Amino acid sequence: MRLRDTTVLVIAFFAFIIAGFACTSGDSPPDYREIVKRELASGIRNDSLFLGYYFGMKKEEFYTYSWNLNKKEMVMQGPQNTTIEYQLDDNELPHPATMNFYPDFKNNRIFRMRTTFAYNGWAPWNQHLGADSLIYDVKSLMEEWYGNGFLQYDHPHLGLTFKKVDGNREIVITKARDDIEVNVVFTDLTMSEATIREETTS
Repeated sequence: MRLRDTTVLVIAFFAFIIAGFACTSGDSPPDYREIVKRELASGIRNDSLFLGYYFGMKKEEFYTYSWNLNKKEMVMQGPQNTTIEYQLDDNELPHPATMNFYPDFKNNRIFRMRTTFAYNGWAPWNQHLGADSLIYDVKSLMEEWYGNGFLQYDHPHLGLTFKKVDGNREIVITKARDDIEVNVVFTDLTMSEATIREETTS
């Protein structure tokens, strides 16, 4: 066999191996748009959020309910009085942490809940309490609250992203820009102004 023929065979062999690895390695997550279409087509509704909040809760009910939680000292006003603050239980994350949250309303009802998580002990000299590790801890917490099924994506602007859609409820986990907090956004895709938003589907 001539050298040229041998070279061609070797190249073809390695191309076959690489192609096979790419198909079976599982590095590429499923197409997100297809997941959303499938879940919405299922007709399943998952409106539950946390602490008794839910998609479709009326704005007046949200304020009354939050006030009652505050009287029970379960929540308090967040920074600049723009969010509601909840101190997580000691066993929910590896370190003491705070969750801040506030909803978006459509037609006077909750259709999105924006939350942030941060470790209380974060400081420039405590980098292990920053978002790089917190995002994995929050993902584990979300799996405890809502079950497994979070898929990992590499968003061109947001970086490491975990997403899950079960029925109408979408959960998206990302690191905040300050590298301290982790954002978790819950969206009712049947009530959102766009079922698949550009910033969370790439």
